[in-house]
Amino acid sequence: MAQQSLAQHIALDRFYAISAEINPVLAGDQVPPVDQCLCARDDNRAVLETLYATLSEAYPEAGMPYWSVRTWGLMVWQPIILTVIGVHGAGVLPPLQDLRQNVGTLMVAGYSLPDDGWEHGTEAQLTQRGGQALRALCDSLLAELREITLIKPLNALRLAADSLLSAIAGLDRIRPELTQTQRLELAWTWLRAMGLEGQSALMPLPLADGRTPLVLDRKGCCMHYRRHDGELCASCPKQKDEVRFTRLQEELLHDA
Repeated sequence: MAQQSLAQHIALDRFYAISAEINPVLAGDQVPPVDQCLCARDDNRAVLETLYATLSEAYPEAGMPYWSVRTWGLMVWQPIILTVIGVHGAGVLPPLQDLRQNVGTLMVAGYSLPDDGWEHGTEAQLTQRGGQALRALCDSLLAELREITLIKPLNALRLAADSLLSAIAGLDRIRPELTQTQRLELAWTWLRAMGLEGQSALMPLPLADGRTPLVLDRKGCCMHYRRHDGELCASCPKQKDEVRFTRLQEELLHDA
């Protein structure tokens, strides 16, 4: 029992260290106030209405399609990336039903998790269970969001798939030994575990400098172009493939 407790302590320390390295807001050191907390076990209507209202006030020109999709993206980005970090970085599956997310102005960032309820297993086992847990969480949160606004479930789930595969593409930061082929296989395995096969994909994109990074081959639209300061994302599926690929290549070379 003591060895198991020590192993869990080490795994959680690694989880929080990696999460904070990926993004400081993922350090897990925030305990959200009750009126600013998003949690699957709670009634989140009031906090979601507030978040949605702040977005509509900040970007009135963008309209409901943007407000609803942006609210959704903010709701799910943390549980998705934390699950991928846990499974592939620390060998644990976080208790997503007990994840308490901090909802601020125009942003959901910061969270707390309990010390118990974490799952252990092989990487393959945790991937399967993690995909199922994420899908259950997404379905629950989406149902709550649809009580206050209109949002197409298919587009919402496609955007969740995009967020998931973005995290998989970035695994080379914490698992540099993973080959590109292995990350492509993981992407397919996670999508299948979530029941989202074909709703997003990763693809190798050759660059002029000789690199061939993995990029998102998206099917969902985040509606950012509807904002007064927005435009179509480089990876937006509303563009023709040749335009999308060229823009992605230019963006990646510029950021190198």
